Amino acid sequence: QLEIRGVQYANPGLMPEPTDRIAFDFEKNAEGWMPANHIGAFNVADGVLQAPVTGGDPFMIRNFLSVSGDSVKEIVIRMRAPEGKGAQFYWGTAAAPGFTEERVFSFPILSDGQWHEYRIPVGTHDAWKGQTITAIRLDPLQLGVQATVEIDWIRGE
Repeated sequence: QLEIRGVQYANPGLMPEPTDRIAFDFEKNAEGWMPANHIGAFNVADGVLQAPVTGGDPFMIRNFLSVSGDSVKEIVIRMRAPEGKGAQFYWGTAAAPGFTEERVFSFPILSDGQWHEYRIPVGTHDAWKGQTITAIRLDPLQLGVQATVEIDWIRGE
């Protein structure tokens, strides 16, 4: 017989914690966001997620969501980028998982290295309204050179 005392569960961080809110402030870590394509390992410092872009089609994802689409009218992202022309925000739902061109908002970004807030009116999209949002994806910029984009927060309002 084996008895182990004083042991506590610690999440190894391999899978993100499920959440029913879009509220990522990056105070201590990437909060379940994962680099998925043309983005190197994240670094979090001083409440900012730093995402090094390594190729022309960078994107990052956050799975394990269960967010009522009707509770979120806009996605607001505060970020800065030294280069790039535009960004995209995708989502998957319980009824239609995965990321497709039917569930995307494209938006211009200012690539001046300064902080900017970007408001994405997801609540106006028919594929968002009335749905359970299960995953989100951010393509923070479109460019063909290496750069680091910084994200202060991503929130649903």
